[in-house]
Amino acid sequence: MVKLEHIGIAVKDINQAIALYESLLDTPCYKTEIVESEDVTTAFFKKGETKIELLANINSGGVI
Repeated sequence: MVKLEHIGIAVKDINQAIALYESLLDTPCYKTEIVESEDVTTAFFKKGETKIELLANINSGGVI
């Protein structure tokens, strides 16, 4: 059996996406983080044993 560690989802607006995914998953965002080396901000959710990571550019030079 394959175990899924996490799923990464690129989003345009991290704050809007957090609100949407909190509603869709019926669970709060448990962690946010700015990854300056990649010019992204991330938000994490946990559903069962799987983590869901949202990623959004901090500025137009980001990798997303």
